[in-house]
Amino acid sequence: MALIDCEECGNQISDKAVACPRCGAPVTAAPPVNARVPPPARAVTFTPMTVGAIVVAVLVVICLALFVRGFQRSNGAWSQSQAAANDQAKDRRAVRYCDERYKEMNADRQYTPDMLQFHAQACRQLREDFQNRWGRAP
Repeated sequence: MALIDCEECGNQISDKAVACPRCGAPVTAAPPVNARVPPPARAVTFTPMTVGAIVVAVLVVICLALFVRGFQRSNGAWSQSQAAANDQAKDRRAVRYCDERYKEMNADRQYTPDMLQFHAQACRQLREDFQNRWGRAP
């Protein structure tokens, strides 16, 4: 706490006082000598190098997005061909199972000729369906 002179009467008063206790004149606060004044705000400027770096970054992001999109498309075509191969293998297994089961039924000798004939026709139909769908024999 420092003492300052009143501007009206010259009486010494505290620098923290709001008014002079003798004459009642308001005390004008002088800015402290060691007070830091913030520097004025600078306008943001972009150098040509900064602008170039931003443009390059945007182009890299766009190229990366196009690359990923192209990979997804080719992956979709691969998935479709893989699904077709899986379907063909599944149909082939069905035909083989039908043939194997017919051989077991024929060897068992407990099935009637009508049952064996029905099973043989079902196996024949599976083979024909495979031939029509996939264009080759199972």
